Amino acid sequence: MKRFFTPLLVIAALLFVVAADEKPSCIDYTKGEFEAQNITSQEICQTACQTAEGFPVGRFNTEEDNPEYAFCYCIKENSSGQTTDTRDLCKDGALLTSGGLASASTFVATATATLVVVLVSM
Repeated sequence: MKRFFTPLLVIAALLFVVAADEKPSCIDYTKGEFEAQNITSQEICQTACQTAEGFPVGRFNTEEDNPEYAFCYCIKENSSGQTTDTRDLCKDGALLTSGGLASASTFVATATATLVVVLVSM
């Protein structure tokens, strides 16, 4: 019986890893009162964060020599300017270089899935 369930759990864990890093596309992004629009700049990301998420600050990231990559995330800060909450808004493509916010979330999802697989197969 364990031989049957272990492969199913591995597949489920891998699907979790893929889904954990899924974010809406920045192409034709829409949510709430933010009408469909391509998020292609800092200014549009800022407006999307304020309108769609109610977060006052938006950060837009791209990667040099990688026109496929775009990432917009939203930030709330306290009166001292310290970040109190973040929310990923949209993402297209993948980073070509190591590091960055996107790879950190992928690492956490992969580590979690691996731990689940190891614990279940014991």
